[in-house]
Order: sequence, then structure tokens, then C-alpha cells
Amino acid sequence: MSDDWPVSVGRKDFKPVPESWVELGHDAHADADGTRIYAVSVASLPDTRDMLAIRYAHPRSGQTLEVSTNGAPNPTGDGLIPASLASYHDWPRSRLADADPDGSARDVEMEHLRELWHERVDAIPAPEETAEAEGGARVDA
Repeated sequence: MSDDWPVSVGRKDFKPVPESWVELGHDAHADADGTRIYAVSVASLPDTRDMLAIRYAHPRSGQTLEVSTNGAPNPTGDGLIPASLASYHDWPRSRLADADPDGSARDVEMEHLRELWHERVDAIPAPEETAEAEGGARVDA
């Protein structure tokens, strides 16, 4: 994990969403049109035992939406995972932005989004493609 993690937003410390979670998730509302956002970071909610906050980011604008979900103990004994992932081996790894964004992704979150999602989503450039574009036109996702 990069030294830039965790990302502090409010009273929450967000860590990168693990690739293993994304491998087991589904794309919520996959048949609908709309602005798709992708899970990028996760935090345990302060003052709760079993709730998680997941930040979903838009790959082009960098706007985020924070969604709360029930958590369950990770079978590895390392913190919490989404309860649906624990029970059904599934969870919404991406979603349509059904509410106004409530934040902006940090640089390390956008880097993680590109690393985690570029092989799964054609419209998201690989990290090296983004680095090449920084000197010229922006690469749109």
C-alpha cells in the first residue's frame, strides 16, 4: 500500500478497495444507461461496529459518491467486508450515480481506480496511458 494511504475524509480513514473484492462483485444496474462510478476506497464508519463507507469515483470527473453499507467480519480476521460479499460472495463494485456527488477523489484514489479498473472497463486508461497524456490532451474515460 502506498504511503499516501489511508485517505482521510471527515472522520473516516479510507483504504483502497482490494482487487479481490472487485473480482467477486457485480456492476449494479448493468442494463441501465447513466453515469457509472466505480468503487475505489473503503472505511469503517466511526462509532459503529459493522458499517462501511465506500467511495465510488467517476473516472473522468473525479467526483465521488460515498455509500454506507452493512459490514461483516472478514473471514481472514482482517477487519470488515461488505455483508453481501460475506454472505453471497457478491456486492455492487460499481453503480450508477443515483445521487449528487458528495466529494472529490484524491490523487491516490484516482491512481488506484486506474490500476484496479483499467483491465475491466475499456473507457478507463491504464496508469501508464494517463501518465503519457499528462503532457498533452487529457485522456477521457
